[in-house]
Amino acid sequence: MIVSASRRTDIPAFYGPWFMNRIREGFALIPNPHNPLHFSRVRLDSQAAECIVFWSKNPEPFLPCLPEIEKRGIPFYFEFTITPYGGVWEGNVPEKREMVSVFRRLSSVVGRERVIWRYDPVIVTEDMPVAYHMQAFEELAEQMEGYTDRCLFSFLDMYPHIQSVMKSMGVLVPNDTDKRTAAAGFAVSAERHHIKLGACCEPCLQGIAGCMDAACIDPEDVGKVCGFPVRYRKDPGQRDLCRCMVSVDIGTYDSCRHGCLYCYASRRTHQEKMPVFFHNPVSPVLCGGLPPHAVITDRPMPSAADREISLFSCPGHDCCK
Repeated sequence: MIVSASRRTDIPAFYGPWFMNRIREGFALIPNPHNPLHFSRVRLDSQAAECIVFWSKNPEPFLPCLPEIEKRGIPFYFEFTITPYGGVWEGNVPEKREMVSVFRRLSSVVGRERVIWRYDPVIVTEDMPVAYHMQAFEELAEQMEGYTDRCLFSFLDMYPHIQSVMKSMGVLVPNDTDKRTAAAGFAVSAERHHIKLGACCEPCLQGIAGCMDAACIDPEDVGKVCGFPVRYRKDPGQRDLCRCMVSVDIGTYDSCRHGCLYCYASRRTHQEKMPVFFHNPVSPVLCGGLPPHAVITDRPMPSAADREISLFSCPGHDCCK
């Protein structure tokens, strides 16, 4: 099974000690977002966790943990988000120049094929029009050259809980023409700097040269990292247009400290109400603790391996070439 760590919060930035304790004990307890008394026990040993996908905007605090994860035989790769925003948009994300340096360090340690750059989401305002993003993407792509093989992007989705804030910030909804113009510009820059470009959940971009319909948790990426062919099954918990393969997420909503205004995983407006303030790094639960009458069930962890394909021949998949 693929483990996502995590779409819901930045575990490498803020919860590295907790994650390492979970790895050592071999499991984590994950709360049901819709029922606070129900928890799933997710195995984190090398037999069940066949690959871990780390999502982060600042994995620097996590770098010392990587050698132990490697020794435990758990394959992993990073989805590393670097965008041109700052200040009020991403209140607690370190300065971009610093994060580019961290990106390069991480790539040098684990290999560029295991660090995917995410330019996500693309936010359009009067001060950040399509032309702004094309220039910003070019500048970042130049700095990423040689340190990653892939870049993924998508445009901001106006989730209900962020609409009022986004409107107050002057966010515009780009039309298909603007999206295609931006994607075409990104594709030129990506090709110039030897980076494969992929777009997530953007069907209007189909047919643009150099811009593929892509997924963040992609069977090709997983197969390369794991060293065996994987069976693609769409994740039913993601959006209809999302092409990510199925995974189990071990994060908790409303627990990220980055403070990004556009975040789909944080609905809290007052920090003192965030469950991060109830975090205990030795607890099996990331945030909030385990209630006295908690109901714990073992999460099924079916293998992602495609047993019907020979390990010596995987037609159509680069992972076996």
